[in-house]
Amino acid sequence: MNAIKTAADFKNEHQKRKKGITPAINPKYDYIKVKQYAAIVGQHIITVYKNLEKGRIEGAIKSGGTWLIPVQKEA
Repeated sequence: MNAIKTAADFKNEHQKRKKGITPAINPKYDYIKVKQYAAIVGQHIITVYKNLEKGRIEGAIKSGGTWLIPVQKEA
């Protein structure tokens, strides 16, 4: 079940972004941008953005306004 965000939650997220606090990047993965991901999976870029906002792409992080999507590193 998804928790409903309150105004305080949005304010906290905004303050973190404003301070430049971003989630840690996992060293096990390489990260690609939305345009690259859309081309790989054959989806329109707007669809990818909507899925990112809804949390449907596991492990994706937003850093400085840019979405980064994890892909498995090649051995």
